[in-house]
Amino acid sequence: MRKRRRIKTQHLTKIHWRRFLIISIIFLGLIIIIGLYWFIFLSNFFQLKNTTITGIENYEHVQTDIDNYFTNKNQKFVPLWLEKLLSQYLKQSIGHKNILLISTKELSTSLMIKYPEFAKVELKLDIRHSNLLVNITYRDISFLLCRTVNECYFLDNNGVLFSQAPQTSGSLIRTIFINNLTPTLGQTIFKPADLKILTEIFNDSTQENSPLQIKFIELENRSASTIKIITTSNWYLLVNFNSDLDDVFKIVKELLATELKNKITQLQYIDCRYLPRVFYYLK
Repeated sequence: MRKRRRIKTQHLTKIHWRRFLIISIIFLGLIIIIGLYWFIFLSNFFQLKNTTITGIENYEHVQTDIDNYFTNKNQKFVPLWLEKLLSQYLKQSIGHKNILLISTKELSTSLMIKYPEFAKVELKLDIRHSNLLVNITYRDISFLLCRTVNECYFLDNNGVLFSQAPQTSGSLIRTIFINNLTPTLGQTIFKPADLKILTEIFNDSTQENSPLQIKFIELENRSASTIKIITTSNWYLLVNFNSDLDDVFKIVKELLATELKNKITQLQYIDCRYLPRVFYYLK
């Protein structure tokens, strides 16, 4: 009997010890997890200390957007109620700019979507000094894109519509009118090949031997095949996007110097869409 009691006592002792060991391991694991959670998300060790923004004068709105980005990221791991509770208990604010949560590509893309006038947003994270370096490059104005005389937008050299233009009585910017257009900031208006043709037309018209000076270009819509070139002499030239511009300008120059030499004031248009045939109309 004594032997059986001794065996039973030993068995119970082993069970209690195993339970104690399991509970201790669970408790220790929770302590480690809570400690890691505090160290990573709540302590100041991984908190961003400074953000340096260059390339823009008034950067407060960009700073606010960056702060909001960190806040939204941080709330996925530190709920707002927990942040408020800890802030009240510790009598200090809990940081929400965790550098481990930042995706420089994601943040750069979100800023460029919100601000179409930004051509590039370069982000560099200096982990050693907990500093985020932000360099912003603005888009250059290459064209003025208009729906009407009173509604125009700036277009960059990649064909991206990025800002509404102020109303002016005149402009030295290369101007394109598109009648049927629903503008959206950040939208790419022209395909690279089409934009290249339009750029060549404007550039060729500024050469010394150019037969015409351009007032503006007019298109029916974004996918139009015909380009209507309005000249400063108040006649217009019709060409296609696939026209050979060198041939077109040579033909127009020869026409204006010979057959139309004394009729320019009467000229309404020259149509070079069906080369080698050329049509013109006099008022």
